Amino acid sequence: PTNSHYDVCADTCGTACASLAGPGPGPGTCSNACFEGCQCDPGFVSDGDKCVPMDTCGCIYEGRYIKSGQSVVSKGCDSVCTCHASGAVLCKKLQCAGGETCGVRDGVRGCHPKEGVCAVKPGGHFASYDGLGGAMGHLGALEFTALCDQNSAQWFRVVVDVRLCEKGGRFVAAAVYVFFKDTVIAVNDRREAWANGRKLSLPSAPVKDLSVRVTDSAVLVERWSSVRVSFSFTEEVKVTVSVHLAGKVCGACGNYNGNAKDDMTTASGKVSVSVSDVIGSWRAGDFSGCGL
Repeated sequence: PTNSHYDVCADTCGTACASLAGPGPGPGTCSNACFEGCQCDPGFVSDGDKCVPMDTCGCIYEGRYIKSGQSVVSKGCDSVCTCHASGAVLCKKLQCAGGETCGVRDGVRGCHPKEGVCAVKPGGHFASYDGLGGAMGHLGALEFTALCDQNSAQWFRVVVDVRLCEKGGRFVAAAVYVFFKDTVIAVNDRREAWANGRKLSLPSAPVKDLSVRVTDSAVLVERWSSVRVSFSFTEEVKVTVSVHLAGKVCGACGNYNGNAKDDMTTASGKVSVSVSDVIGSWRAGDFSGCGL
């Protein structure tokens, strides 16, 4: 990097901002031995990926080195602390907005937009993206959710086949079908999956940007980091979509616009007072309802 030179015996420990900005490293964390490589020029120290003047080093905060100008959000997202050029760390209160949630995304902790989650639980209890809940009351293949724009390269569609369990007479998801433009994934309640009719050996990546895998509790189908379908071993189906799809999805799960009231709309556009009627209107026409 700039302001550095090659040395057969470079000091990689004493010329780092992290060792100058706060208490010295503990035993075993930094070696006094020299190594062949690059060393910062006199008056400069390593700031991780470049050599900077000593007076522009960052800060030590809770045992961690942070660069000057860098901010760190607390675990509960209730404060954000920023390192200043003076070496001081100043913190201020933070509160996530109503449509945000605290968490780590792409390696960064902070307040991130809430993902949309729609689910049907064993027994037939349903919850839309926007929080509308109720009993399903219908059997058969249901148009759970889909990207409204069928011409989009990232179009998807999720159909859930709901059956009446013989033991106890409960409504359960028997199978899930996830459609994309270039493939169809089918998952049953025995942790088995198929792609375009061919049985998969899990984990599998049948096509680009698509993964089908088994976790400790579910079979997961995920693509583009935009849509994730989970079929748990307890017959719970959960569809999670990223925030950029808000207002762009259709189906029984609703439109994910933050308003649960307009989820009470049938497939034909009529407003209903019954969650069961709304869900029943979203029967998948390309699946047979015979015998249900």
